[in-house]
Amino acid sequence: MAGSGCAGFEFQGKGTVLWRNEIACQAPQTLKITWLDQHTFFTRSTERDLPNCPPKVDVYQVVSYDGRRLVLKSFWAGWNDRAPETETYVKQTH
Repeated sequence: MAGSGCAGFEFQGKGTVLWRNEIACQAPQTLKITWLDQHTFFTRSTERDLPNCPPKVDVYQVVSYDGRRLVLKSFWAGWNDRAPETETYVKQTH
């Protein structure tokens, strides 16, 4: 994410992505990614936190991508109401 040292997505292949947050950079979450259309996708947690609960799901829409900066609109998929949020990610160069 813009302003973070390590947060963001690391695409592993067509159907898998690693998610790192700035609190736990060394412990990424493995997520399945499914594209719904050309601009919309969702991620699903692969780790089962509680045996009787569904996996965590996040829904995103690609607002823009210029090869370096990715802007996503994040839609809340949980209980209660929450407005969509815009997230900006900057591609790291190695």
